[in-house]
Amino acid sequence: MEKEILRTAAASRHGDEMPVRRHGARGYGAAAFPEFGLAGLTADDLRVWADRHFVRGNAALWITGPHLPDGLRLDLPDGERQAPPAGSAPLPVTPGYLPGPDGAVVWDTVVPREIAATVYTGLLSRDLRRVLRQEGGLSYTAAADHTPCRRHHLDHRAR
Repeated sequence: MEKEILRTAAASRHGDEMPVRRHGARGYGAAAFPEFGLAGLTADDLRVWADRHFVRGNAALWITGPHLPDGLRLDLPDGERQAPPAGSAPLPVTPGYLPGPDGAVVWDTVVPREIAATVYTGLLSRDLRRVLRQEGGLSYTAAADHTPCRRHHLDHRAR
């Protein structure tokens, strides 16, 4: 059933080439590729992966409220924290540009990981939709998105 859910989710993703163009075919760029290995994945493969990732060293818990919920237990085995993917930079220089599909304009940049980036993204998305779709009728899809990456990745890109 889980494989079917993943297949359905993959079928709803269309043409998002920016991650692979920006980050290459690994790390953050891997999300732009189909899930080629899904058909051959076994329950044993999943168990090995879960044993490595679902451990105390890799867990975080956030609770809102004055106290812990009654009966809450976090019985995770000991294990090492798994680091996020390393950043990669296949572009020889930045800024740079790559040709894309006709009629599409996509912009990708790295900014400091701050609340201001999230706020700006929301305002930009609203204004893009208003100006390009509602007022100008120039685009059916006009949006902005903000995907936080780990700090080292951002520092690596800024150099």
